[in-house]
Amino acid sequence: MVGDLYRHQRQPDNAASEYAKALAIDSRDPEALLGTAAVQLSLGHPEQAVILARIALADRPRMCS
Repeated sequence: MVGDLYRHQRQPDNAASEYAKALAIDSRDPEALLGTAAVQLSLGHPEQAVILARIALADRPRMCS
C-alpha cells in the first residue's frame, strides 16, 4: 500500500523501493509486481512493465465470461 501511495504522489523511486521490500518477502506478490510494472511504465520502460505484468497475472486463473 505504501508503494501505491508513493506512485500516486508521483514519487517513482520511493514507490519502487516499497514494492521491492514487498517482493523481498514474496517474489510473486501480484500487487507488488503490478505496482512495479506501473512504475516501470511511468519511467518509460514498457518492455519491463509487460514482463512484470505477465508474471503477476500468470498465477491468476482466467475468469469465464
